[in-house]
Amino acid sequence: MTTKNGMPLIVLCLLLSAGLVLVPVHAAEKYLGEKPDLAVSIAGKNEYSPGEEATIVLLVENRATPATRIISPGQEQWADRPATAKLLRLELLPGDAPILVRTDPQMVGDLPLGEERNVPFQIRVLENASGGIFTLPVAVSYSYLTFAEQVGSETQILHYKDINATLSVQLSVLPRITFGVSDVKGGKVYAGQEEEILVTVRNTGFLTGRDATVRIVRHADSPVIPVDGSAYIGEFAPQDEFSVKFRIRVSETAQNATYPLDVVIQYRDDEGEIVVSDPQTVGVPVLGKAGFSIEPAEVTIPQGLEREIALTFKNTGPVTLRSAQARIKVTEPFSSVKHTAALGDLSPGEEATVTFSLGVDKSATRKVYGLDAEVRYRDARDNQLVTSPVTLRVAVVERSISESITTNPVYMSIIIAAILGAGYVSYRWKNKRRK
Repeated sequence: MTTKNGMPLIVLCLLLSAGLVLVPVHAAEKYLGEKPDLAVSIAGKNEYSPGEEATIVLLVENRATPATRIISPGQEQWADRPATAKLLRLELLPGDAPILVRTDPQMVGDLPLGEERNVPFQIRVLENASGGIFTLPVAVSYSYLTFAEQVGSETQILHYKDINATLSVQLSVLPRITFGVSDVKGGKVYAGQEEEILVTVRNTGFLTGRDATVRIVRHADSPVIPVDGSAYIGEFAPQDEFSVKFRIRVSETAQNATYPLDVVIQYRDDEGEIVVSDPQTVGVPVLGKAGFSIEPAEVTIPQGLEREIALTFKNTGPVTLRSAQARIKVTEPFSSVKHTAALGDLSPGEEATVTFSLGVDKSATRKVYGLDAEVRYRDARDNQLVTSPVTLRVAVVERSISESITTNPVYMSIIIAAILGAGYVSYRWKNKRRK
């Protein structure tokens, strides 16, 4: 047999005989003397170079020491544990470090005892930052439960304390040369050609680089490609400025635009180690490539005949075509005794008309063919170059009756004989009349 609360009746009788009475009561856990104990550190990398942009991850931990736990009968459970940092907020400050903090204060939320959170902040190290280890202040604010006042059996008055404190982390800035490209000069740069450029670099930092070399490097898939891309400048002290020449080549696919080119400096630091700086990207204006058009774009030649064709070549590009020579690439079924012609110097927009001889085999199929026309020329540095080809359309057609007769030697022999015979007959007839 059992009681209403499920206790065996024999057990209840034994307790009563021992003088013990069980009464249902509420019980609450209390932790006396507890409070949050926060610590921050940088998770992962903490070394950065001048001019670098990065994300610093702050690791915030609650290292509070657990206090003595007391179970209080007849009281309500506390809403929070005193060791929990509530409504925690972090703010990373630059302090005296040469950095900019781009992220606003971050709300973390509640951080119980023994737990941790990763909090990211975006920073940028100043271009002219000197090397060294710097302390960054971290402002923290939170509140925690100090005690709960029991009022009656159903009500508690909770007392919280607000905390504003400053912790810190350490960040290392690597000693690196910082420099700027103050100027890029050069001649007119055209697609498909080589050119020299003059690059001026200036040491904008506080570190001296020994055995320094300035280099230009292709930027990703840029059509501007270094040909002679290294120049030794020796000691590169703060505020020193050097102008060095480089030779570049521009891909034939480049358009009329400005394309990127990277400049780096290699040097020895104070410990004798070889260091390569972060690249500085500059723009190189490219004026496009040489080009031309032809007029007419299509000519007609009967089967088995040869024609003199006049073509007008116009310089449609930004490049002056010096000592230009036009050429038609003759392939079967065509032939030519004159497939090249001198154009002279053609400035942008200028044109010249020249004549070619072009014949077609009598067995050629009647249709429109395409022959490549190109211009060979010299640039301002006397380099010999060739333009991209332009297609000359040649329509091969059937010969007319008159052309068939005049170009057939048998027919022409008969015609000549007939003319001579007619002349002879006319001559004899005139002589007879005189007699």
